[in-house]
Amino acid sequence: KVGFVPAINTEKFSYNMQPMDNFSGNSIYFLDQLNGKVYSYNQATEIASTEPIFDMNTSQLPAGVTLDWNLGSAGQTYKVKSMTETHSLNEVILVMTSSTLPVGWDKADAELPAKGAYSQWVCGPEEFFWMRDIFRPGVLPVCSDVGAGQESFTGYDVFVTYAINDEGNLNNPR
Repeated sequence: KVGFVPAINTEKFSYNMQPMDNFSGNSIYFLDQLNGKVYSYNQATEIASTEPIFDMNTSQLPAGVTLDWNLGSAGQTYKVKSMTETHSLNEVILVMTSSTLPVGWDKADAELPAKGAYSQWVCGPEEFFWMRDIFRPGVLPVCSDVGAGQESFTGYDVFVTYAINDEGNLNNPR
């Protein structure tokens, strides 16, 4: 056994974990995308352990970023979406899906297509529903396999640079 990643959700189809191994050095990161957590595994240490370094409920978030949303299944929920290194070994970029824009933005850098530009039939094969705007569905139709009857929202991918402190935790978001 090399190590393990703590899992909050253990039932099949109830979790959404993603390894991030695109880093120089000895660290591999694991994103619990559903619960907004990041774990670090350093393969150079004698004791194989996976340590929590970010938690959306306790770690610093940029002002205005909101990660406490719920929609759809575990496989569709990316509160922490991706992570990559920067030019510095002491910082990373963490991509989060926020239901609100960060302070300082009054609109997204890249916006959705014009309202009503993309329509289509959804659901099926027994029942069909005409979705006037697939990018802004509003309440998801009852025939939907996932999230039926839930109100949808626009998610914003927010790229945040975090410093890695001496304990290995992510802090000082900018």
